[in-house]
Amino acid sequence: MSNKSIKRRTLFNYLKDELDKAVEDYRQCGFSIREAADRNKVPKSTLDRKLRGVKQGSHRHPPILTNKEILLCDSLTELAKWGYLLRRWDLRHLVKNYLDNKGATIVRFKDNLPGEEWVACFLGCHKEKLAQRTTNNIKWHQ
Repeated sequence: MSNKSIKRRTLFNYLKDELDKAVEDYRQCGFSIREAADRNKVPKSTLDRKLRGVKQGSHRHPPILTNKEILLCDSLTELAKWGYLLRRWDLRHLVKNYLDNKGATIVRFKDNLPGEEWVACFLGCHKEKLAQRTTNNIKWHQ
């Protein structure tokens, strides 16, 4: 499995007022889209999408387990309270077994096994409940 590095790009380097002014320049002053975009320091493609009325949604995949994610988080925290700490590998195989027993096939997962990136995103989405820790040796004092 490859570990892809995700490059972040800068988004929204303009103000909403600048975009509105660019739309006004295009519609009322007769500027071209490129001229209006350059004048108001707005990306040309953004102005074009605004004028055509194209809505761009988020590109995040919907959660696979949806309402089951909350139950999974609660179960993991309960296991941690009992002293059974799970690793990322355990979480991946727990989800795989759940999907296999349910009979669901997720195309994004190879053999229904979530990848490391999915686990990182899952832990990031539920960071108020879950944290990754290393286990400590338990010493019994008598």
